[in-house]
Amino acid sequence: TYTGMAGFGVAGLLGLGELLLRRPWGAPRRLIGWVAFGFYLSGVATSALASQVNWGAVFWQEPRMVTSLNILAVALLVQLAALFPWGWLPALLSVLLPPAIVWANRSARLVLHPPNAIRDSDATGIQLAFLGMFVLCFLAAAVITWYALVSRRGRRA
Repeated sequence: TYTGMAGFGVAGLLGLGELLLRRPWGAPRRLIGWVAFGFYLSGVATSALASQVNWGAVFWQEPRMVTSLNILAVALLVQLAALFPWGWLPALLSVLLPPAIVWANRSARLVLHPPNAIRDSDATGIQLAFLGMFVLCFLAAAVITWYALVSRRGRRA
């Protein structure tokens, strides 16, 4: 999910650039948003699997899970809105999505989910494994995005 959130942040920065600098960055912003959506969805699915393994079931009503599913729904709507020629609105929605995600995650009650299992852990190995997985996933997202942009340009030539 962190790779997805980082990708939404990059898409938001491109949206901000579109709005402030009047740059035509809609296509890369949309592509990065879709890649971010895929990684966020994968993170939520992995979290559900971890819930099943650790707690014996996926507690769909658990506030953090509800928040994650709501974020997926809102992110999907933002991505779908970007498909329509609505001028500046899709860029603005991309700018607003990352702070909305941060707000939603911070305001979600914690019932089963630990406050910050990685940061609060005394095990340096767990923290380094998380950091390594984030870096690898972020690099994978960057490669997917780069490849899609290059292949798209190649088809237009």
